[in-house]
Amino acid sequence: MNQTRPRYQFDAGIPSLTIPGRLNSADLSAMQSQAGMLPSGIQLKVLLGGAQEIVDSITLGGLIMLRSSLDKAGSSLHLKILDQQNARIVQIANLQKLFSVEFEH
Repeated sequence: MNQTRPRYQFDAGIPSLTIPGRLNSADLSAMQSQAGMLPSGIQLKVLLGGAQEIVDSITLGGLIMLRSSLDKAGSSLHLKILDQQNARIVQIANLQKLFSVEFEH
């Protein structure tokens, strides 16, 4: 069986999550599962973009679901946008109302 590599990198030691672009539903499910193993009271730093690919509604919806899961566990999510295209999408979607957002571009 050919398994594809996830399109994100999760580091529980820091804790951080790097999402270079679009994710699929299998990625989102695995990401939620990994984040569920984090201890409560942490801030998960999510680096978004930087791969010449804009995020889509599935990825943004997954981030909202992840934030909800972290909130329930007493943790939080900090979003750092790495490129101008994805910064614009986050601004259009008005996600700075849901997340702590930092723009780096």
